[in-house]
Amino acid sequence: MTVVAGERRFEASRERVFELLTSPEVIAAAMPAVRSHEVRDADHWVATVTPPLPLVPALTIRFEVLER
Repeated sequence: MTVVAGERRFEASRERVFELLTSPEVIAAAMPAVRSHEVRDADHWVATVTPPLPLVPALTIRFEVLER
C-alpha cells in the first residue's frame, strides 16, 4: 500500500482546499492518463488509468479518505 503524506500551504480557505482535495472529479482531472473514475461512497472511489505505453494494461487505483 502506498501512503501519500506531506504539507503544503495554499492561498485559499481550509474549507476550499479540503473540498478540492477530497473531490474525485478534481483529483481524476488532475491525474494524467485517467480514463474513468467511479465514486463508491463519500470516502471511497476508484480510478482506471491507462499509461501511455504500448502493451501496458490499464491500472486500477483505489482511493480512500482516511481522516477528515
